[in-house]
Amino acid sequence: MFKTKITPLALVIASLSAPASADLIISEYIEGSSNNKAIELYNNADTELSLEGYTLGLYSNGSSSIGNSIDLTGTLAANTTYIISNPSAAAAILDIADETSTVTYYNGDDALVLTKDGVIVDSFGQVGVDPGSEWSEGGVTTVNKTLRRKDSITTGRTDSTAIFDPSEEWEQFDIDTFDGLGSHTGNGGTAPVPDPEPEPLEPLVCGAEKTLINAIQGDGSASPLVGTLVEFEGVVSADFQGDEQLKGFFVNSLAADIDANPLTSEGVFVYFADTDVNVGDHVRVQGTVEEYFDATQIGSVSQVAVCGTGLAAAATKITLPLANATDLEAFE
Repeated sequence: MFKTKITPLALVIASLSAPASADLIISEYIEGSSNNKAIELYNNADTELSLEGYTLGLYSNGSSSIGNSIDLTGTLAANTTYIISNPSAAAAILDIADETSTVTYYNGDDALVLTKDGVIVDSFGQVGVDPGSEWSEGGVTTVNKTLRRKDSITTGRTDSTAIFDPSEEWEQFDIDTFDGLGSHTGNGGTAPVPDPEPEPLEPLVCGAEKTLINAIQGDGSASPLVGTLVEFEGVVSADFQGDEQLKGFFVNSLAADIDANPLTSEGVFVYFADTDVNVGDHVRVQGTVEEYFDATQIGSVSQVAVCGTGLAAAATKITLPLANATDLEAFE
C-alpha cells in the first residue's frame, strides 16, 4: 500500500533519535530474474519479537519519498526469519514466504528502509541517490544477485542516506539462489532445524489381513480397541464428506465379515474427507479407533483406498419396540 511521504531530513532525525535495534534486521535480499524478489528479516534476539509497529518501505530510482511499503504484524520467534516475497515469485520462494507484498517491486538501484514506529532500525541502499542501475563495490552488486547479510552484522544500518557500499555488510551469490532463504544464522543465532521428512506410507493392500468392524465396535458400550491403529474394509453406506456436513462417511461390513453376535455392530463412522468416496465403494481404511460423544468412530485417518465400486450394504432389521434404549448399541 502507499504511505505518507517521508523526507530525507525526517529520516535522519528519526535515525538519531533512538539507538539501532539489535533485534530485527534485513538479513537477505533477492533480486533475481523476472519477479524472483524477496526480502528476509531476522529476529536477532533470544526472545520472541512483536512485529507490530515495524514497516518496510521502498524508495525507488533515487527518490527521497517512500513509494511503497508494508506494515508488519504478528510475532517472530527468537533467531528465526520472516520472508516477504513478490506475489509472482518462483514457487521455491513462495513456498516458504510468510507474506507477499508489492514492496518487493524493486530493482538494483532502489533503497529499502526498515522502521519501528517511524524510527529507522535498518536500511539497504542509499535513500535520495540513484546509482544508475546498481550499487556495486568490492565485488558485490545489488542487481541480479542474491545478497546475504554477514553473520557478524547484528545491528541495523540506521543512516539510510549514508554512502552505501554493499560489500561492507553483505555477501554475494548468483542470480536466483534461494537455498539460504529462511535460514539466516547470525551472530549468536542458530539456523532453524528443518522438519524431518515424514516416512512414506506403505500403500494399503485390499484383501490383506484386517480388523473386522464388529471387532472394532465390540459388544460393550465402548470399543475395546480405543486408541488402536487399525486397518479394516467395508462398503460405504452413506457419504457426508462436505464442509457443511459431518466431514466423513459411514462404512458397513462386507457380507462375508458379518458375525453372528447380535450385540456387535457391523457399521462405523470414518471421520475423513481428504479422499473422496461414494456410496457403494468397497474401501480399506487405516486410522485410529476413537470414542466421540459415546459413539465409536475412526479418526486420525492416514489412508483410504478404494478397492471396488458398485456394491450395496445389506440392510439390518430392527424390531420395535425396544426393551431398552441400550439395545441400539448393536446398531451403532
